[in-house]
Amino acid sequence: MLPTKNRLTHRSGFGRVYGKGRSCATDLIVVYVLPGSGRPTRVGFSVSGKLGGAVVRNRVKRVL
Repeated sequence: MLPTKNRLTHRSGFGRVYGKGRSCATDLIVVYVLPGSGRPTRVGFSVSGKLGGAVVRNRVKRVL
């Protein structure tokens, strides 16, 4: 499981990734990475609605 300090969970964290981080996308998922310089690397996931409802999407993110 990914430690809490390495997860992107808030909108502000994802906002920093849009400006300074990197992302990799498929048609069902996007992985956002904010490399840490002296701090832990942060990772966030965005799952498409094509997979199903909120319960399914949240389960996918938890498994990742």
